[in-house]
Amino acid sequence: MSFLGNIIWHVFGGLLAGLSYILGGFVLCLTNLGIPRTPRHFKLLPVALFPFSYRLTPMRT
Repeated sequence: MSFLGNIIWHVFGGLLAGLSYILGGFVLCLTNLGIPRTPRHFKLLPVALFPFSYRLTPMRT
């Protein structure tokens, strides 16, 4: 079911969400304030691309 859910997610805008995370991460790299936040932005990319088969774990701060 997760495979089918991911395919439907990509068709209805999930791919666009993933591309926006990539573009947003590169835009954050251009500013001094955005550089520390960029790795967290890229860590959320798999969640945007494969939301039905990705398991979230708590991040250490």
